[in-house]
Amino acid sequence: MKKSILAFLAALLLLPLAATAQPAVSESAVEQRQVKFQQMMKDNSSDLRMLCVAAHPDDEDGATLAYHRYKYGITTHVLVCTRGEGGQNEIGPELYEDLAVIRTQEMQAAAKIEGAQLHFLDMPEFGFSKSLEETLEVWGEDELLQRMVRVIRQVRPHVIITHHGKMKDHGHHQAVGWAVQKAFDLAGDADYALKPRPGIYPTVAHAEVEPWQAQRLYIRDFTGSIESTIEIDISETDDFRRETYAEMHANALRAHESQGMGFIIDRLLNGNPKAYYELVSSADVDPEKFKTSSKDYGPLFEGIRFAESRPELLDVLRKWRESKTLDTNLFLLDDRGEQILRRPIFDVGTEFLELVFDYDARFVVGDRVAVHGQSVDLAVIESGPKHDLLKVASEARLFDWFRAGVNGSKIVKVHDSKDMRRTAFPIPADAPYTIPRARHLRDEDEGKIMAYVQLSCDKYDFKVGGPHMMTDHIDVAPPVLPEFLDGPYLLRQGVASEVSVPVRLTNYTPGPHTQTVSIGAPEGWVVEPASVEMDFAREDEQKVITLTVRAPEGVAPGEYALTADTDQLGYTEESKVAVIDFAPPPGDPLIGLIDSYDVQFRSAMDKMGVRWEAITEQDFSPERLDRYDLILVDMRSYLYRPDLKANNAAVLEYVKRGGTMIVNYHKTFDWVADYAPYRLVVANNRVTREDAPVTQLVPEHPVWNVPNAIGPADWEGWRQERGLYFAGEWDDAYTPLAEMTDPGEHIPPGSMLIADYGEGKYLYTALVWYRQLRELNPGAVRIFANMLAL
Repeated sequence: MKKSILAFLAALLLLPLAATAQPAVSESAVEQRQVKFQQMMKDNSSDLRMLCVAAHPDDEDGATLAYHRYKYGITTHVLVCTRGEGGQNEIGPELYEDLAVIRTQEMQAAAKIEGAQLHFLDMPEFGFSKSLEETLEVWGEDELLQRMVRVIRQVRPHVIITHHGKMKDHGHHQAVGWAVQKAFDLAGDADYALKPRPGIYPTVAHAEVEPWQAQRLYIRDFTGSIESTIEIDISETDDFRRETYAEMHANALRAHESQGMGFIIDRLLNGNPKAYYELVSSADVDPEKFKTSSKDYGPLFEGIRFAESRPELLDVLRKWRESKTLDTNLFLLDDRGEQILRRPIFDVGTEFLELVFDYDARFVVGDRVAVHGQSVDLAVIESGPKHDLLKVASEARLFDWFRAGVNGSKIVKVHDSKDMRRTAFPIPADAPYTIPRARHLRDEDEGKIMAYVQLSCDKYDFKVGGPHMMTDHIDVAPPVLPEFLDGPYLLRQGVASEVSVPVRLTNYTPGPHTQTVSIGAPEGWVVEPASVEMDFAREDEQKVITLTVRAPEGVAPGEYALTADTDQLGYTEESKVAVIDFAPPPGDPLIGLIDSYDVQFRSAMDKMGVRWEAITEQDFSPERLDRYDLILVDMRSYLYRPDLKANNAAVLEYVKRGGTMIVNYHKTFDWVADYAPYRLVVANNRVTREDAPVTQLVPEHPVWNVPNAIGPADWEGWRQERGLYFAGEWDDAYTPLAEMTDPGEHIPPGSMLIADYGEGKYLYTALVWYRQLRELNPGAVRIFANMLAL
């Protein structure tokens, strides 16, 4: 039997090559084709589904997902509850919503490697949380459960896994563990109703209200100490990919570049080769409706009941070969691929056409970023030999995403033109914007086009294509997008009266275009020029204009809004001018900056009028270092600057000769206690409450007095947190300068430690200056000026 199946598969694979002369195919291409074909066969062997629930991007059990997807063909999904916008960025200066865009793209790349379909809950990522209670207070218990149950009912998993819920770690992790255990039951409870959500398509909305009871909920046990745990061998090598499932997960973790996953990857590849799971909830299902299978789908699925297996793909292919006829139609469907059909659907994926018939059909749009009123081409491009069994009809289905808040779909005609079928549709005037992405990342995704080739034979309908390969997306942008560069902008109260404001303009309109951009400011402020008419020769052309913004005489400290509007077209870009009463460090010092991946210190010093230079690997000689009045070491520079590690002794000698050195926070595994002149051990201590009271322990110290007198008001309005990676232990030579703690805790005062070393001074500070200076928080600007004055 096995020989006959293999012979039949080989015949199918060779059929197109025999029918038409083909160029030579490389051995690696043949191997890739075989891997794809084997995976297609596995994917269509059952209708089992697994859902992994994770708090943040990178929290998914990637090795376990890869194990079930690639070894058994189980459909795997990963649900990520946040976009990671409250985290740190180890590859650049982007934070908050800009970081969310990066983390989303990284998570999409990781999920693709792991073979999982990706979903987001879009709960706010507000930084590190120390408790379940704090997270639920911010997220809302009901809102979290509503969103999670909705996804469970959409995905309809048989098994749910997570590694949250067993440890008192990050409050977000605790909240997800709490929620998934409740959602497991609520998703199957017909009495638990979901609140309506606007903008959801009818098919999805209908699916959301259908209860679904998963049969198993497992929580990962990282110790393996619980006797009843189930073991997954993630060190096992995949039969066709020649990688272990742990290595696949390591490759997925490498996609999370903004999180610096090297330490985690090393632990994964060199640690325990097993993943352990504890069964925490189970549910019975109707044995008449759902059957168990004699096939092995791994220990987490042992005894799972599911709907009757799909028809054997080989049997159906044989019937197709014998019949010589196929009724093939082209459809564009909703995001769940739902279509009312009289016969059962057998979704074989895009590889079916490619691998069995050596045929491919791809959907492309003529312009992925369009503007209101633009006509956009939609084309179906075919490639490969023509086969008697394949016939393509001339009807397509699109989302009616053209009008915000209107549900439904739009039928368009696709016209034949040799190997390309095309149509065009206009972007209406009320289509919602999706550009810039940071602003619209969480909007309902109404610009997606889903495409399938529909094949029919005998009693079976086959959807060939689907969301992974035949999906395109149209973004809608303003005709011209204005963006304030290097904002917000700083004015020193009583000293400076005007500031230069650069604005970048990007044209998204096809062909030549003229656009007027108007700049708004508060009453009494003057903007020159207040309105600019720009001529663009082509789409995607960018131009930068520089404005002069002038404050009225006697302007008070505060934040003052700036706006940029494109001809009343419904799009407004915003920034601000911060008027701050501060004195810069006296004596016009020259600062040497040893930077890492962030730009906030250099940006803040530019805005404050402080002279600075970047220290490169050629600048560690005594003659060069002694040029600087102070050396500022950016956060985590000892990890990202090997030249700093190699020349640390030279920098400490600079301090000993009379220089001043300020070192910003480092993570525990970045830091060696001997980097500092006296022993200093970095701990995981942090203060997450941005409004935590601060005690200035040495009130007379210059850092609190020169040139700015620092008081309680200077600690107001901080964003997200006070600081992280405080020193936990230190030599008596250090003097703690500040003390702060979260409610119910006592954290050693290791946020700012200063010591005399020889003739100079050394300061370690773990406060998050980069977040506060980015916002031009007035108190942070004043304290930073005092630190630079040391």
